[in-house]
Amino acid sequence: IASGPVRGANILFVEEAAAWGCEGGPELVEGAGHTVTRMSYLIALDDATIQTLNAADLVIFSRDASSGNYAATGEAAQWNGLTVPLLMANSYMVRSSRWQWLNTTTCPEVGAGAGMVIVGDHPIFNGVGSVGDQIPMVTNTTALTGATDAGNGEALATDTSGRLWIALWENTDTPFY
Repeated sequence: IASGPVRGANILFVEEAAAWGCEGGPELVEGAGHTVTRMSYLIALDDATIQTLNAADLVIFSRDASSGNYAATGEAAQWNGLTVPLLMANSYMVRSSRWQWLNTTTCPEVGAGAGMVIVGDHPIFNGVGSVGDQIPMVTNTTALTGATDAGNGEALATDTSGRLWIALWENTDTPFY
């Protein structure tokens, strides 16, 4: 039995500036064997940019972006219409006042040492923990969504008070909540 080399994923990392705590994220992903291309200030998407985003294996939308810059008419529909998997690291962007992933307008802060509780059985937690485990997540203060319900998505992890930390939507053809 022979096998070829494992191909790393082609990942696009969308950011505005490395100012709010995602420093080292792209390097961590590259260290795992993936190719990461940084794309900055994708505030207005044109057809060519949408095609580039959809051609990737994964798009990571960084915390390093101001949600107000992505709130113009039609932008939410463009981003929500992507066919590529999108990992959102920005709790402000998912609010009902922005991209409408969660039915909340709040993003309360959690302090250093805050933990994430695994509430859903999913492969992303392989080697990390099991349902019910609490995992330390932050070393400084960060914003977390105020939502406790993933709507038509699946909650995978929450903070200790039940606010969503990780959620998954398999079907993006319907509104998120």
